Amino acid sequence: MLRFASALSLLLATASAAAAEDDEPRFTARVDLTNFGTGQLAGDGDTDAWFSGKVDAYIRIRGWEGFTIDLQPEYTYGRNPNNSGNGAVLPVNTAAAFPINNKADFDMALSVSQRIDNATLTLGKINMVTRAAATPILGGGGREGFQALMLAAPISFNTPPMVLGGLLVVPTARTQVAIGLWDAQDATNRTDLHDAFQNGVSGFATVTVRRPWRGRMGFHSFTLGGTTAHSLDLRSVPELIFPPGTGGATPSQRQGGWQARYAFQQFIRQDPAQPMRGWGVFGYASLWDGNPTLGRWSMALGVAGNPTFAPSRPDDRFGIGYYRFAPSSTLKRGTEPVFPLSDEHGLELFYTFAFSAHFLLTANVQFIDPAPRGYANDVFAGFRTNIKF
Repeated sequence: MLRFASALSLLLATASAAAAEDDEPRFTARVDLTNFGTGQLAGDGDTDAWFSGKVDAYIRIRGWEGFTIDLQPEYTYGRNPNNSGNGAVLPVNTAAAFPINNKADFDMALSVSQRIDNATLTLGKINMVTRAAATPILGGGGREGFQALMLAAPISFNTPPMVLGGLLVVPTARTQVAIGLWDAQDATNRTDLHDAFQNGVSGFATVTVRRPWRGRMGFHSFTLGGTTAHSLDLRSVPELIFPPGTGGATPSQRQGGWQARYAFQQFIRQDPAQPMRGWGVFGYASLWDGNPTLGRWSMALGVAGNPTFAPSRPDDRFGIGYYRFAPSSTLKRGTEPVFPLSDEHGLELFYTFAFSAHFLLTANVQFIDPAPRGYANDVFAGFRTNIKF
């Protein structure tokens, strides 16, 4: 921790000394306070009410031309419905699930970025959930917009929520290329680099094409991701269930893993004066190798954005989204004797009242058909407040 703090102090001092003289501020900061209240109206497990929250700070320091330092401290507290015995294998509350679910915890992302012409290279400890929050139409990362993981920040398995590595983004007139490479291990709560990259690397390449429809913005992205990490060979799952010598496979490791993904966002109504305001449709489909990756495929479809049907409330947001996640077939076969699995389905609806630019109130309801067989369908309803300082 001392080495981490010393390096940070040196970096901040260097950036401040070399700061460019222009109209943009050298230092910007924002704090978001998000609180959740959730009740389980139907289903199994703990049906008490849950109250949790998250504090996020976004700090940017500008140095020489094109150079920035970004820090994002985050602190979670309270209890949420994730892993509460309701059967859902995917987080119901994305924002409260990280850094550590159902535990008071602090972590901080720290990265440096350098813009070279139109390209931007970012290196450091990067919060990928925050990156996902910038997705057009459905973005928010669970702090705003949708709360279910498969809608707020869809799981990729190859990309941990916090990564230690680099990200290169190269925009052009009609496309944007993003390439990421990082330590295969999750960087959450890590401050020491002595074991970095010991279990391989992970990464992805994404090409996003901007394709308007009837003069309204649309985005189509194609992603290939992979990892060289060693993980449990899912064919060995029976050995973890049955004692040795009873017919189960010998536990073993399997290297690698891949993902292919297509996603789209298309505005149906768009404010000409503010192009990112409006509503539209979104969706994605993902495919994984299925061994050692725990998933085989997933998809989502929905409608979200600012309600043009309520012109007096242009900053409100709404959304309705459906998702389906299919666990690996190899995993399903391995757990069938004692823990049979099917696909997990979810439907989420939300409406956000923007009382001001600094205070948002969201009503949210989720319907979930859990992956483990034998569990009743879950219904969650709740509220979320977001205060921006």
